[in-house]
Amino acid sequence: MRILIDLDSIAADLNAKWLPAYNAKHLQNITVDDLHDYDMRAVEPNHRADLFDMLKVPGFYKDLPIIDGAYEAIRELRRNHEVRLISAPMSTHGFSEKAEWVEEYLQVDHRCLMIMPGSDKHWVQADVIIDDKPKTLLAFKAAQPRIKAITIGYPYNRFVRDSIDLWAEDYRDTKAAWKQIVDYLRLLQEVGHRIRH
Repeated sequence: MRILIDLDSIAADLNAKWLPAYNAKHLQNITVDDLHDYDMRAVEPNHRADLFDMLKVPGFYKDLPIIDGAYEAIRELRRNHEVRLISAPMSTHGFSEKAEWVEEYLQVDHRCLMIMPGSDKHWVQADVIIDDKPKTLLAFKAAQPRIKAITIGYPYNRFVRDSIDLWAEDYRDTKAAWKQIVDYLRLLQEVGHRIRH
């Protein structure tokens, strides 16, 4: 199978650095539990542009922690599948930073990283997409109905739970969520193998 894996909040723990930086700057206490919308409506409107500008600061991506369970899961998936990491950086230097991050934290050659010039990823052909953004998951399902759309559950993507193939429980225990994802894909592969034979 060809599996596309998003970086932010699926492999790289974006919120572990992003939200504390925002909270410190604006004296807020926003947590992942407050994020009920992918567009960050929990953030005050006059601060929203500043929040996204933080992602454009040189060096922001270089030291993002890895999501618990992602390294082992991606390593296992790469043994039996074509795995491509996919991301849409918000700055030109974000391209190289994400490539460096992939090599350092996932120990994967940066050539496995597909950098998208915009946020629309759904034109990339695949059998599986693992992403946290609701719009991306739904766009893939619309463009490629046979694709398996999978996410790690976050408050902001709960509303797609019944529209995708697997909503893995959840960001509070990502190691368990990644195990659920790997088990699901292993079962898909076994079923597919039995059907072919």
